[in-house]
This record gives sequence, C-alpha cells and structure tokens, in this order.
Amino acid sequence: MSPLETFITEYLAEWSAVYFIRQYIVLLVLFVFGAILSDLMLGKDTSWIKRSLLAFPLGVSAFIVSAYAMLVIGIPYNTMTVSLIW
Repeated sequence: MSPLETFITEYLAEWSAVYFIRQYIVLLVLFVFGAILSDLMLGKDTSWIKRSLLAFPLGVSAFIVSAYAMLVIGIPYNTMTVSLIW
C-alpha cells in the first residue's frame, strides 16, 4: 500500500472507533432515559421485561418530541443545544 492509502486507512479506523463509542453512549443514554420514563409511566409493579422492552422506544420518542419542540420554538438545532437540553 502507498503511504497515502495507509494514512487514509489508519485515519478512518481511528475516527470509526471514536464514532462507535459516541453511538454506544447515545444508545445507552436513550435506553436509561427511556427506562426512567417507563418506570414513571408503568410503575414498579410491571414486570422488568416489559419496562426494558419499552425503555429504548420511549427514549427515542422523548428525543423526537424534544427535537420537534426545539425546532418549533426556534432554538437552533446543533450539538451544543441538544446536549444542553438532554
């Protein structure tokens, strides 16, 4: 491989790892937030399996609703404002 190909391969591998970690953190945060919402909505008497199955969809739904509210209100939708609201 040429030096340019080696550089590009290493660069992409490094950034792919960084984005993979960020995606994992976002998925984990959405699941945890959804778990909190499912506990509040369903209560502790509901089985753990039902709450766990609903946790991620509830987290994603909460993110969608908050993003829509931000856009309707006119708050700029960028990384800083989203991380401050969440």
